[in-house]
Amino acid sequence: MNLWSDFPTHTSNDWKKKLENDLKNNDPSSLTWNHSIGAIDPLISTNTNSNFQIAPSKLKSLSWKIDESTFTNKFILKILSFGINSLIFDNISHDKSKFNDVMHSIISQHVLINTNTPNLVTSSWLKWIKNNHSECKGSFRYDPIQSLLFNPNQQNSLFNHLINWRDLIQNLSETNYSCIYVDGAVYGNALANVEDEVAYILAHTNEYIEYLKNNNQTCPKKLIVKVAVSPKYLIELGKIRALRLLLEKIISQHKIATKIEIECINNGAFFNPIDQESNLMRYTTSYMTAMNTGCESIEITDYLTKNKNSYSKNISTNIALILKEESHLDKVYDPAKGSYYIESITKSIIDKSWGVLLSIEKEGGWIKYLENSKAQNKCEQNKRNIIEALSNNTVNMIGFNKYSEAKLDFKKEVDVKGFNPLNLNMFA
Repeated sequence: MNLWSDFPTHTSNDWKKKLENDLKNNDPSSLTWNHSIGAIDPLISTNTNSNFQIAPSKLKSLSWKIDESTFTNKFILKILSFGINSLIFDNISHDKSKFNDVMHSIISQHVLINTNTPNLVTSSWLKWIKNNHSECKGSFRYDPIQSLLFNPNQQNSLFNHLINWRDLIQNLSETNYSCIYVDGAVYGNALANVEDEVAYILAHTNEYIEYLKNNNQTCPKKLIVKVAVSPKYLIELGKIRALRLLLEKIISQHKIATKIEIECINNGAFFNPIDQESNLMRYTTSYMTAMNTGCESIEITDYLTKNKNSYSKNISTNIALILKEESHLDKVYDPAKGSYYIESITKSIIDKSWGVLLSIEKEGGWIKYLENSKAQNKCEQNKRNIIEALSNNTVNMIGFNKYSEAKLDFKKEVDVKGFNPLNLNMFA
C-alpha cells in the first residue's frame, strides 16, 4: 500500500498557477529577490547544490569577553551563573596574584579560557598555559593581520607581528591553545557584501597558512574563524554554510590536518540605539542562524547599547540558552540541507566568493590587496550605499527608518572609512 496514492501529484506549473491565484494574477517573478550574489528565485524547483557536504559540528561554548574593566571575580561569577561557559580575556596581561584572586571559586577546568590579545605574549602567560592546558581547554587568539586592516602603511610592523605570531604558535605547539585565529567579524561589521566578506575571510586564512608553510612550520590543528551575523536570516544561513565549505576546500588543498571552528557574534551595525528592546528580535534571529549552521561557539554580547546592567546580560544569554537547551537547535546537523531555496543561496555565495578569492590571489594575496586599499575602498562604498538607501527609504529596516518613533539623521556625517565598523547608533 502506497501512503501517498490517494494524493494527486502536482507539477511545478500547478504550484505556480496556485501562486498566481493567491497573488491575484500578479506575476510570480515579482517575488524574485535581487541581491549582490544574483537574482534569488523563491520558486526554484531543483536543488542546485546537491553535492554540498560539510563535516558535522556541534555548539560547544557560549562565551563572554572580559576586559580590564570587567576583570573581577564578582563579574565573572555573575556571568557564569547566567550560563556562560567560556571566557575571552581581551588585552589582559597575566599577573599571577591578580589572576588567582579573580579566578577564586571558579573551577578552571570547567571554563574554556580563550585569550585574545594583540600584544606580545608575556612569559607568564605562556608559563600558565603550559602548566594548565591539560586541565583547561582554550586557545590563544592572536591575529597579526589586524594591524594592517585599519592602517595599510604598517607593512614593517606587520612583518614583526608575523614573526612573533609564528614563535607563539611554535611555543604553544605541545598544548591545545595553539591555533590560527581569524577575526572575520571585522568585515561583517564594516558591511562588506556577503560574497566579499566570505572571500576576505578565506584570503585572510590562506595568507596565514601559506606563511607557515613557506617558513617550514607545521600548521596548528585548530583554525578559529570569527564571523559577524546580521539579522538577514536566509542570506546569513547561506553565508556561513558557504564559508565552512570553502574553508574545508582550502584546508584540503593545502593538505593539512586542521580542524575548523566557527565562532559567531552579533553584527553590531544593526543594533537599535533608541528602541533597544527590538534588539532582542535581532539577537534571536542571529543566534538561530549561528546554531542552524552548526557553529562551534557564540560570543554573547549585551543587547542594550546604553544603560547596560546584569539583567540585560542575563537576558542576552538566555536567548541563546533557550534556543539551545529548549528548542534543541544545536542537536540537528545542518537542518537547512535539502531546502532548494537555501541551497541555491549557498551555491551562489560559494561561486561568487571563490571568484573574488581567485582575483585577490592573482593580485598577490590578501596582504598585498590590503596594502592597495582595494578591500577598504569597497567596504567604504558599501557603507555609503546603505546609508543613502536608508535615507531615501529604498531599503526598509524595522526600528530604524520604518515603524519607529526614533528619528535617525542619516544625513549626519559619520566615519565610514575603510574597515571602520558602521553602527547605526551613529545616527541617533
